[in-house]
Formats: sequence, C-alpha cells, structure tokens
Amino acid sequence: MTIKTPEYADGRDIVIIANDITFKIGSFGPDEDLLFLKASEFARRHGLPRIYVAANSGARIGMIIMLLIRSLNS
Repeated sequence: MTIKTPEYADGRDIVIIANDITFKIGSFGPDEDLLFLKASEFARRHGLPRIYVAANSGARIGMIIMLLIRSLNS
C-alpha cells in the first residue's frame, strides 16, 4: 500500500498485516502465521514500515494437535 503524509508527499510504500474479527473470529492458525511471517520478511527485505492491526481472539482452540502432527512429520 502507498500512503501520503506531510513527510512523504509523493507517497511511501508500507506493508499492512491485519486480522479480521469477522473471519474465524480473527484467530491465528498455521496458514495465518506463515502469511504474517512472509509479509514481515518482505517488509524487512525492502526496508518498508510494517503495520500490524490486530482484531483477533488468539490461536485457535484445538490447533495444538495439528501443529504437533506437522512438527512430527517435518
């Protein structure tokens, strides 16, 4: 996203990461965690500010079983 501010009248690119409380109560799972990681790495690699807007309920209940299976298979 490109925003314009008094300091950056021509615009400055930024990365915004957000949870949406209307989708799965904004909860985090492995897919969302990977997306957060990739967006954060992109922002760091390109020297861009990263803004995180949180409207979430935390990790999904029952997620530990899936994470345990993934870790055993890796």
